[in-house]
Amino acid sequence: MELQSSTSLLPVYWSIGENYKQYVSHYEVGLCKMSNNTTCENRLLYESVGTNRYNYFHGNFTESIYQVFVKTCFGLKCLKPSISSDIVVETVTSKKIKVQASLQLEDNCINTTVKWQKSTCTVLYKETIPAGYRWSLFKDRGNTMLTDWKVYLGKESDENKGLFTDSDCLDIPVYLHHQTYVCLEAFCPSEDIKRACSKSTVIDDPNIYDKNIIYDLNLNNPVIKRILELQHSSNIGKYLKVLHDNEMDFAEQNVKISGFLLGVVEVSVKWFLMKYQVIPSIDCSLDLSCLFSTDTTNGFVNFDNPYLKENGLFYICAVTDSFEGCSDGFLVDDDIPKGGKVSILSRNGYVIEGSSINIQWSGFSGNSKVIDMGYPNAVASFQYAIGTSIGGTDVVPFTTAGLADFVLVTDLRLQPGQIYYATIRAYDHLNRSVERHSEGVIYDNTPPSTGTTQVERGISYFVKTHHISVQWFGFEDNESGIIQFEIGIGSTNNSADIVPFHKTNMFAEINEDSRLIDGHQYYAFVKAINGAGLSSFSVSTPFVIDSTAPVIGHVMDISFPDNQGETDAKDIDYQRNTTSISCKWRGFHDPHSQIDRYYVGLGFTAGYDDMETLTHVGLRNSKN
Repeated sequence: MELQSSTSLLPVYWSIGENYKQYVSHYEVGLCKMSNNTTCENRLLYESVGTNRYNYFHGNFTESIYQVFVKTCFGLKCLKPSISSDIVVETVTSKKIKVQASLQLEDNCINTTVKWQKSTCTVLYKETIPAGYRWSLFKDRGNTMLTDWKVYLGKESDENKGLFTDSDCLDIPVYLHHQTYVCLEAFCPSEDIKRACSKSTVIDDPNIYDKNIIYDLNLNNPVIKRILELQHSSNIGKYLKVLHDNEMDFAEQNVKISGFLLGVVEVSVKWFLMKYQVIPSIDCSLDLSCLFSTDTTNGFVNFDNPYLKENGLFYICAVTDSFEGCSDGFLVDDDIPKGGKVSILSRNGYVIEGSSINIQWSGFSGNSKVIDMGYPNAVASFQYAIGTSIGGTDVVPFTTAGLADFVLVTDLRLQPGQIYYATIRAYDHLNRSVERHSEGVIYDNTPPSTGTTQVERGISYFVKTHHISVQWFGFEDNESGIIQFEIGIGSTNNSADIVPFHKTNMFAEINEDSRLIDGHQYYAFVKAINGAGLSSFSVSTPFVIDSTAPVIGHVMDISFPDNQGETDAKDIDYQRNTTSISCKWRGFHDPHSQIDRYYVGLGFTAGYDDMETLTHVGLRNSKN
């Protein structure tokens, strides 16, 4: 069983043994929509596809089961059709996957257990389940990734499973009680993807979390007031989430920096703002990596700087009588992401699939120090959109793509001849973005309209020479234009099995002494290929090659005895009559094109007509 999600294009491919390819004249294919899984809903119609071993069926396919029938033909004889396995056009069910994750702190990582319920891809005709899954932790609902994808490959035994479980011990660049999300992607056999996200749950009691942590904070954050209310307590319970959610990892140069230590009250604290995660061994004013230094008597510091004048990683360090350490750091960056390239997978700027578009992008970049902080990418996330104008969103609005570098957008209804553009937004970790768009592509689902093909201008059924002149006219393609013509010769009007298709100019001559045989009937083929790669061909009327003269017969000089008919005439060598000569001939014939007419002349020497010039006598076999 084969599955696909496209509802506008059904591609099919087949093969044949190498020993038989040279004898195949053409293939005929037909598409059947199955009724009750046993019979075709409509009468099966075959079409010739030449010697191509593939075909693209275009149409509006509904969710159903289809079969393809392929006949292998040798001239006018075709074998019984080979039948494909079931092809299921699959519409993925809208039922959401239920997924949940639990987090627990281990010695050097966070033990993450993910559970999700079985979710079928389709159930209308045949139940199918995802071929595999992958999951990751996110800072928000499906946008900023915190970990690389973890892959879970499907097994045969999964068909009987109702609940799936996977686990791993992860390093994440935020503190444990920061609100995170688990996102799961299920890959259906048809290549469609089902997605689901939900909030993660932390199992650990927040009051047992490490207290000796310096938190980087932004004084411009309105939550600062709420955090300051917590500074006199070491155990703040559920409010630890507030602190972890607002701990600063990224900032611009106008940031106002503060630091925070839980439970430090009426204790002398010396604070440093550093370029490196080390406490200075000398006075801050003498250490090039130390930017600011100040003293407090509690666990909160305001560096009271208007802004920083450089980009880079910075750390808050603190020293008390019983503690010294540094924060995990924050990145100051005033630069927006750098744009890359965006493209829609196409052929010469045309697409033939009307229900999906494949978007690819590369070259987007951000500050590489983000990766040093433990994030999987310098770019926080991507979004894509599709429209009928540059930057347009009238087909698909901006949609999250995570950190993928391609996306297959399905369930579209593209219009023939319409131009489509893809736009990609790359966001950094401060939610600043850069946009780039693709070149436009045109949807073309129709091959060129066929014209007329003629051999020797269509004047005669017979061709005198193996040097064949072929002309054609009337081929058109309004969407993508015709970019190439190919010409061939066939023994039937189904395929170019004698002289295979080969590229040619607008008018062509074929010189094939070794392949064409006198007396055999042939057809000339002209194939037109459009910009989207779709093709159609036109066939000439049949023609026969006759490059040889008729077989020579016998000519007799005759006389007619008195009162006797022509049948009694006798061959003579002498005669007395000086005013007329009679002749008769027989045995002339042509095995290929038959005798069309005779000419008779008279001369003083064999083969000459110097007495009477050659005269048209039709198909008579005598002349007086």
